Amino acid sequence: MINLSRRAAAVIAVLLSLVLVLTLALSATALAMRGPAAESAVPTATPEPATGTPTATPEPATATPSVTPEPATGTPSATPEPATATPSATATPEPATDTPSATATPEPATDTPVTFQCRLDCHGQGTASPTPSITPSPTPAPVNLLGNASFEQPPNITETRWTFDPVTSAAEGDWSETFGKTGTHALFIESRIFRQGGLPGWNTAAPIAIESGKTYTFSAWASSPDGAKASISVDMYDAKDRFLVGYSTPCLTVSQGWEQLSVEVSNQKPIAARATQVRLGLKQCFSTADANKPVSSSVFYDDVFFGVMQQ
Repeated sequence: MINLSRRAAAVIAVLLSLVLVLTLALSATALAMRGPAAESAVPTATPEPATGTPTATPEPATATPSVTPEPATGTPSATPEPATATPSATATPEPATDTPSATATPEPATDTPVTFQCRLDCHGQGTASPTPSITPSPTPAPVNLLGNASFEQPPNITETRWTFDPVTSAAEGDWSETFGKTGTHALFIESRIFRQGGLPGWNTAAPIAIESGKTYTFSAWASSPDGAKASISVDMYDAKDRFLVGYSTPCLTVSQGWEQLSVEVSNQKPIAARATQVRLGLKQCFSTADANKPVSSSVFYDDVFFGVMQQ
């Protein structure tokens, strides 16, 4: 029985092999009859044994034709790319367009001759900046050591007092309230008879202190309605009020218009080295031919100054 079973099993196996062979043969015959189209279908019918292998095979097959046109179309598209790469040349005009933008600022530079000063080359390349205005510092005015310089106040009641000295002449001194260079007041001298021995005129009542090593200027404006002669003087004194030396202008014939007389003094000279103070005078001059003769003349003085002139 056992041998019989083994034989039966062997027969069954042979039969199954034959069936399989016949099946494969029939399948091969069917494939051959269907042609190439059936070949593509066969791998899809047997995907389980090697699913990756058949599916990978058709994908490169389908990719091949699609890749072929792409290089064909890519070839012309690659040609314009170098052409479009040349727009780097368009970057060159950009700085060129920046250059005229700098020339837009020269419009204010057209005002250069009036209120602007060029910066850089001033030919359309630079900008224009306002010319800095330099205001010169004003020179300080000299200090006048004389008060009531235009005699608008009476001469005997101000800080700098003036007194009249006729000397030996028949002369009078007064304060005019209707005639002056500045304002309406002035000092004047009126003479009728001149006698030798001195010049009549106005003098400062008190001495004026001066500093060592400085040069002082004394000036005054004079006017005469009848052509009289005028002179101003500076007498220098030491600390004990002793006279040292005197300076004066030449006698000048003055007209009705105002004329300025001026004299400089310094205590740097040997005789004046000890001077510490001065007295000032406003005089009327006469010639020796006029001595002891009746005369009628007058001189007006205004706007007096005494101080150190700025160098």
